[in-house]
Amino acid sequence: MLKFVAGLGLLASSSIASAAWQRAESAHFIVYAETDAAVIRDAAVRLEKLDGVQRFIAGIPAAAVPSARKVKVYLLADDFAVQETMPWPYRGVAGYYQAGVRGPIAVNTRTDAKAIGFPAQFVLFHELTHHFMFQYFNAAYPIWYREGLADFIGTTTFEANDVARVGEPAANRYYAFQGERKYAWISMGKLLATSSGANLGDRGDLIYSEGWLLTHYLTLGGTRSGQLRIYLQAINAGKPYADAARTAFGDLSALDKELHAYARRKTLTVKLLPMTAAKDTPVTVTAVGPAQSALMLYDIRMSAGVPARGAERFVNSLRKLAVRYPDDPGALQLRMEADRLVGDRADRTVALAAWRKVEPDSPLLMLHDALLRQDRLVADKTVDPKAWDAVRETLIAANRARRGDPAILYAYYDSFVAQGIAPTPGAQNTLHNALSIAPQNDEIRYVLASDYEKRGMIKEAIDTIRAAAYSDDEDPKKSEWAKANDEKARAMYRIAGETLHETARQMLTRLERLSRLN
Repeated sequence: MLKFVAGLGLLASSSIASAAWQRAESAHFIVYAETDAAVIRDAAVRLEKLDGVQRFIAGIPAAAVPSARKVKVYLLADDFAVQETMPWPYRGVAGYYQAGVRGPIAVNTRTDAKAIGFPAQFVLFHELTHHFMFQYFNAAYPIWYREGLADFIGTTTFEANDVARVGEPAANRYYAFQGERKYAWISMGKLLATSSGANLGDRGDLIYSEGWLLTHYLTLGGTRSGQLRIYLQAINAGKPYADAARTAFGDLSALDKELHAYARRKTLTVKLLPMTAAKDTPVTVTAVGPAQSALMLYDIRMSAGVPARGAERFVNSLRKLAVRYPDDPGALQLRMEADRLVGDRADRTVALAAWRKVEPDSPLLMLHDALLRQDRLVADKTVDPKAWDAVRETLIAANRARRGDPAILYAYYDSFVAQGIAPTPGAQNTLHNALSIAPQNDEIRYVLASDYEKRGMIKEAIDTIRAAAYSDDEDPKKSEWAKANDEKARAMYRIAGETLHETARQMLTRLERLSRLN
């Protein structure tokens, strides 16, 4: 699921555009940028400091071991370069986040933090806070809190003495209360009860402004301690939003008045956190090789998504470049992935043979070998169980060699679906493990919820899909005409390799109705 930040209007800096690609790896991140080693090292350290801030706010202790599922962060020259990596043209986007089976990525500019509009660092920190929330809290968050917390942490800055300033005012959010709309305001009774920004019509932008302000107030305002936690717990226990709000906050009109007064303050409290441990985090910086450098933007596009109707052109362009590096495993893997989007098994076979010569024991080679053989079995309508078992044996070997890769775990489950038989309980458990490693991945979440439903496990299906449904900013009361138009748009803008199905919110609505009937 792509999460975009629109209308940012950042100024770009191209002073280091001619530098070579560098790679910096730390405990939780892998950063790529065309810059020098010192600059990219500082970027990785800054992201580790962000992780420390997120953990402090969430009450999560520092990780004992480095993350096995690191976020790849790509820092590009400017917002135009960012937009070039996206599936469809979006103007005014300075950064986005995507959590597909290939792994979570954040694409952002390396613009000076003093640029007009939202600073590039704010955009990146905002998106990575979404990632953090999904990674560590498999819960349903109301949209105002999801965006409010991302903005609250997004404004974090770091002083030269390794102190983080958390809770700096998000100045741009005040725009919603100024000019012609200075009296616009979503009452707390409505904001805390809404499950979708679509319910608020043309006032949906106020979710960001009031969400940030309310998060700041409940976190650093010095009053109403513990009430936010009670509200979120009530929602995740199944209480209606409005009931959860009254339970946690009491008189919502009183909260409304308090927040109005808080918005008029000339200064807000800022939390100072020492980040001395983060500055000592190990960071390994290496120069990116010629093949990966040449294919970097194609690699990002593969993760962001390739439009189905432009897939042939994209794949042909990628392949022409990839074949210049016949002995590079990364280029061969990317070539195979691209070929699969358009069903080119012949070129995948050639690339696989070349890859096997240079990296015969690679678990990723095993994964793509299994996927190629599976696709052949499907095309040939093979029913021989031994042939399908052989595919799964290869995936099991890949998993042994590369523990914790959701792509391998998902492929194992999907092999049963491709064969046309019911996945075994073990396969279901494998899919559950994949989601526990990559809880941000909405497709894995949807497939697991569907599996539960097919087994009659409706409660488990609801519990699984709820987090994705509440993140889906779709009006649950949308008209049939609007729904039909949405379906047409989804078909028109379909991503290659993506399976069209009901949305997470549609599934949740249907499952809840089914649960009541039973």
